[in-house]
Amino acid sequence: MWWTLLACVPAPAPLVTPADPATPPRVEGVTALPALGEGARWWPLLAAGEPVAGVPFGGDAGGVADAMDANTLHVRDGRLWMVTHFERAAGALYVSELVRRPEGGFVAASTAPIPVDGPAVYNPCGAAPSPWGSHLGSEEYEPDAAVALADGHIPLEADRGRGVEREFDNGWNTRWRTLPGGSAPYRHGWAFEVKVGPQGAGALQRRFALGRYSHEQQLAVDDRTVYLSDDHPGGGGLYRFVAAAAGDLSRGTLAAAAFTAGPDAATLGTVRWVELGPTDDAVVAARWASPPSFTEILTRTLPADGVCAAGQLVESATGRECLGLVPGAEALARHFETRRYAGLRGATTAFPKEEGLAWDARRGRIFAAWSAVDADAARRLGVGTAPCGLVVSIDPVGGAVDVVASGELTSAGCATTGIANPDNLVWAPELDTLFIAEDGRKRGGENWLWALRDGRLTPVLRGPPTAEVSGLGWVVFGGEGWLAVDLQEESATTPSRLAMVGPLVLPAR
Repeated sequence: MWWTLLACVPAPAPLVTPADPATPPRVEGVTALPALGEGARWWPLLAAGEPVAGVPFGGDAGGVADAMDANTLHVRDGRLWMVTHFERAAGALYVSELVRRPEGGFVAASTAPIPVDGPAVYNPCGAAPSPWGSHLGSEEYEPDAAVALADGHIPLEADRGRGVEREFDNGWNTRWRTLPGGSAPYRHGWAFEVKVGPQGAGALQRRFALGRYSHEQQLAVDDRTVYLSDDHPGGGGLYRFVAAAAGDLSRGTLAAAAFTAGPDAATLGTVRWVELGPTDDAVVAARWASPPSFTEILTRTLPADGVCAAGQLVESATGRECLGLVPGAEALARHFETRRYAGLRGATTAFPKEEGLAWDARRGRIFAAWSAVDADAARRLGVGTAPCGLVVSIDPVGGAVDVVASGELTSAGCATTGIANPDNLVWAPELDTLFIAEDGRKRGGENWLWALRDGRLTPVLRGPPTAEVSGLGWVVFGGEGWLAVDLQEESATTPSRLAMVGPLVLPAR
């Protein structure tokens, strides 16, 4: 099974029915997708760098990375718009209008980069549409200000094996060193919002009130409440933001989850919410252009033999640290060092590279992808290891955390009867289905797309070898269901590719 017992904590059985060990069709040459019903097809749409009406769709021109990731789909006055992330240390966003083709699928009628005020977005990763019609995006792998030099640069020797500062260093060398004023760690690691209207998308707005950490998914479940995942590879948090006003993410209250492992096999564990306090875009905006130093916010030493001579021991993505608040700097810590501050307040900072989130409004449950639970994360959470990862459901009110999909690691890699390192998630309410995309190398270099419905996990398709399956976006357009899917980093010579999967027949109401 997927678990290894630690600390005498019984591991819960997955609630999902394992899939038949069938091999789904590969993207190359795929026509029918039988797992999604009659008529569903893989319809190629765009490749990174491909021109649309003379405008390149991302690509490497002008320093824009070609690694497509998130896609959100928006219907406005009968027109369909798509916002796409190009994920790198110096990344970009594009908005494209999609038009239905009579012969099937869609064609991009236009594309354009989305304006960004200040330095380029940093590793824009997961995204989701909000209930009020905007695109909620993310900057993941926030650079660690505690190891930055005076000029804001983080040398590679400070990387400590995590790969996060390496991304910042790459961005520094390729883009930010030449910008007026350069860059600084605290200028990156934020959530952002893009308004989408009948004529396309407006400018990007950073949402400082949602805190700073390795943002992956901003999941708005109603017009005020947003749940947020933290996908730092060294362990992160799970957060909740409640806006002061409906549809306005500029001001509100932030909380972080504290996880307790379950005492028996009935549940993986529970979460309770630790209030962090009020947050406000205006507090950060006043300092963002000329950010504070780390030492203005926190004191930090490294523990000797696991013991802190001064400060509180916090173990998180940035390692084991003895942390203390600088007097009068609580608001700065809450905004600029959200994960460290959450650890000081007793919240969990060990969630194992928490990736996509999705919301099942019918049952009131959040789905979360845990890419892999290694021995360190398992020790800190008090649960079993899961090398192939988990998809869990979280009751945000009652607190129960249950496993709904898992994978089994064999000598040949992750078994075909379960998932292998889940990443992007999207919930299709009209189908009562959760779509799960993989991003790992534990199934012979393959990544799959799955559908989870009625307690059964069904493989949908296989990506090309080594390609990440990502960019899941769901929309109902013209009475049909459509799923956006992209293939990231297929090879050194093949650009990322984007497709629409469908049409998916919607049940009669």
